[in-house]
Amino acid sequence: ISAKKGFTLLELMVVLLILGTIAGFIIPNLMDLTEFSLDSASRHIAVSMQALYNKAAIKNVAFVAKFDLDNKKFIVFKCEEVKTAETLTDDEKKKKDEEEREKKKRLENNELSEEDLDLKVQSSEQTDELNIGSDCVKDTESDNSTYSLPDNVSFKGIKTDFRGSLTEQGTEYLIFFPSGQMTKASIFLSDTNDNAST
Repeated sequence: ISAKKGFTLLELMVVLLILGTIAGFIIPNLMDLTEFSLDSASRHIAVSMQALYNKAAIKNVAFVAKFDLDNKKFIVFKCEEVKTAETLTDDEKKKKDEEEREKKKRLENNELSEEDLDLKVQSSEQTDELNIGSDCVKDTESDNSTYSLPDNVSFKGIKTDFRGSLTEQGTEYLIFFPSGQMTKASIFLSDTNDNAST
């Protein structure tokens, strides 16, 4: 008589118990990884923006962080020439004022393009102006000049003092001037589990 080869019910139950115990430890840790990615992305953006603020003052140039909300990344631009109100002639000031009125109308109608985006930050001491389309080039000196969010993290939106409303898609810009002025912003992130970070 030949013996049948196979597993007994007891052996199968022991294997299932071991697999269940292992799964009980692994599955909760996998869920924590998405939260870790969200926290990591949030910290990376905060540290990068602080570094740009410091770098603008140290190198005496402006930096722009262009956030592409649809493609989940930001790119850093370096802007060598920042014009101040004191360096403009009277005719240039009149022309700038007229251009600014036209751009304000386009901004109100959401028709403002990147080439047209003059940003002005005014303090009691000076006014900094910057045209992103013509004054800036991609920063190649830094390893962090481009950053993409992890796959499970996305931009929920960015609210800047420049626009005053939440931008949920498209592009948004944060500018860091050598004078210490910068675009104030809140950046909202979320992950695939609907966890959020600001």
